[in-house]
Amino acid sequence: MEHIFAKSIPSNPHVELLLAYLNYIRRRHNLTTDTTGNARKTITDAYEFVLSTVGNDVNAGKIWKEYLEFLKSGPGTVGGSSWQDMQKMDTLRKVYQRAVAVPTHAVLELWKDYDKFEMGLNRTTVSNFTNVGRISTN
Repeated sequence: MEHIFAKSIPSNPHVELLLAYLNYIRRRHNLTTDTTGNARKTITDAYEFVLSTVGNDVNAGKIWKEYLEFLKSGPGTVGGSSWQDMQKMDTLRKVYQRAVAVPTHAVLELWKDYDKFEMGLNRTTVSNFTNVGRISTN
């Protein structure tokens, strides 16, 4: 299968072919049994490769949405305060910004999702700041 993709992708960089490639990579690298993080890295690298190949295609919106969902499912909590949480927020923000800069059929949906993401972070930040600034009266 890898041989077929290696020969096909350079000469036929089409969204549907690369979606098939991503599906193959995700099936081949199971995240539920990945104790080392190698599967997640391989899948991330595959998404980055695919987006560098067809990310500017008007039909690539599905790939951008899938990649964002994949990133959201990773370690860390959006709105959390650990380094892993902050790294996840930064990664999501960068990918959202890349995705909404491309005029795909899904740009409006991606923009709304990005806006919701940022507004959720703003509420969390304000809430965390308010709680930190409170003085106990006990």
